[in-house]
Amino acid sequence: APGGGGQTPPPPRHAADDDEQRCGSPARAVGASPARARRAAPPLPSVPEAGEPAAPPRQSGEERASIASLLTFSWVGSLLAAGRRRPLEAEDVPALSQEDSAAHNAGLLHAAWEGEVARRGGLDASFFGAAHGAFGRYFWASAGYKLVNDVFIFVNPALINVIVGYINGDASQAGLSRGGAFGCAAAMFLAAGVQSLALGQYFFRGFRLGLRVRAAIGQVVYDKALRMTAEQRACFGVGPIVSYMQIDAAKIADAVPYLHGIWSCLLQLGIATSMLYSVLGPAAFAGLGIMVA
Repeated sequence: APGGGGQTPPPPRHAADDDEQRCGSPARAVGASPARARRAAPPLPSVPEAGEPAAPPRQSGEERASIASLLTFSWVGSLLAAGRRRPLEAEDVPALSQEDSAAHNAGLLHAAWEGEVARRGGLDASFFGAAHGAFGRYFWASAGYKLVNDVFIFVNPALINVIVGYINGDASQAGLSRGGAFGCAAAMFLAAGVQSLALGQYFFRGFRLGLRVRAAIGQVVYDKALRMTAEQRACFGVGPIVSYMQIDAAKIADAVPYLHGIWSCLLQLGIATSMLYSVLGPAAFAGLGIMVA
């Protein structure tokens, strides 16, 4: 200090230093050193630097799966096994296929709607007609799995009738050998397996189509709302628009997997009634009358 006899003044103190001495740092408050607290913190996800290419998305196992893997859903086994060992991370989940993306399905629905308007006019255009034009091919392709399931439902009762007749020594099964009876038993197992595979594929495709329809409806309604003027949006309100995008779209999506039940129940009823008629005769129509009534 000037004059030689003074003392060096202490460095200025800050309010943050007083608070740290009074309350302690977060690491000291819990009895841990700052270095230990930094080691215990979870690592942050890595972000690619500017100009660095991002890692390509992981390809779905479904795209490179064989026919047997698609039928048995074994292509998803590696993901389930990884989730069993540890919590799944974003890098473990494969990328969404182009056919399942909202933009792709919204484009299909929008193009089908434009065609419906051009064919019938704006006032007579049918939304369900446009949806059928956009997703009808996939929808009716799923009907094949439902048909296989419905037919194989009645294979086991027919085979059981044959086996029981062979055991009882009926004249109608006189030509059936013991090997043929064991073949019928093996056919029952095979029929149950085919029925299970067909039913699994049907519901997988049905719920998948429902998600595609839901994503398409929400995207199309949202795009339409953005193109509307403030006066036009005021005629509907925000609540109805959100309801169209979420609630109504979800109800349609939930109904898609079960729409084939309209013809499936009639087919099953007809086959079951004919099989009962072959065994009981006209008495089989009594149960049919009770069901119809």
